[in-house]
Amino acid sequence: MLQTDRVISRVKIEALILRFGIPPVIKSWWTTHIFFVVLLILLQAPKTAWAEDNYYQIINGSLDTVSDGYAKDRGYSVYFNFEGNQFLLDTGDNEHSFVGNLKTAGISLDDLDYVVLSHSHKDHTSGWPYLRRQRPKLPIYIPPGKVFSYSAEFDVVSDLLKITPNVILLHTHDESGSIRIKDELSLLIKTVEGPYLFTTNSHTDFIAKLEKSKGVLGENVFFHSGHTARRVTLEEEILEIAKKMKNLNIKKVSPSHSSPNHDKIFRQVFGTGYVSAILGKKVMLEPASN
Repeated sequence: MLQTDRVISRVKIEALILRFGIPPVIKSWWTTHIFFVVLLILLQAPKTAWAEDNYYQIINGSLDTVSDGYAKDRGYSVYFNFEGNQFLLDTGDNEHSFVGNLKTAGISLDDLDYVVLSHSHKDHTSGWPYLRRQRPKLPIYIPPGKVFSYSAEFDVVSDLLKITPNVILLHTHDESGSIRIKDELSLLIKTVEGPYLFTTNSHTDFIAKLEKSKGVLGENVFFHSGHTARRVTLEEEILEIAKKMKNLNIKKVSPSHSSPNHDKIFRQVFGTGYVSAILGKKVMLEPASN
């Protein structure tokens, strides 16, 4: 368990003690003993549902890792545990590293509620055939377009789809989309801080994704995670997008599935609003109230 997870668990246990009025000293010695043994088990447990709800975790990528148990590659996949649902955004470049990293993270395929494939490129879709073999009825959402020519059943999202009040899938179309990709799906999550937008590549216009997100929720994106620029080697394009995001009042950014140029430029433009994207690291989310 990460140190931050231990702190979160301890804080929640202390909150339970205050909430239910459990006294700090219990007169019966055996009751006291049992009470603190249970607390110790809860603090050490690596998979306690109430202690780890509502977070996202990058499962596949070329980033630094939280431990040697994760395999880096050029693909991309993000896992979400949010409001009782577990789901994936993309499924990586390599089935072996995708499955291995899920196991390292302690994620069971049996617990997944659905999968979102942002677009059809191999570095984002290589793990879905394995998922389909293991979970034939698992819902898999894709954008429209002929590029998804697989012989499998998908759910097409052609505009937007509200999975829950706080989780929305967004489709964007761009006739000038790069590398034959004209349609993409992004993931929008409502939190107490504001909207969190997750994109993977930006083969369709990134600013259009920000504008559509604002149109859906009526407020600017607060946090962005993922990829932003089509031509990742052009520093002037990355800098222009970073400045536009800053002008749109985006407070935090976490570039991932991108080049070192992204990190360098976004660090410069956003300063303390820059959040490092680390493979396997859990980033907590607090749902918005509805």
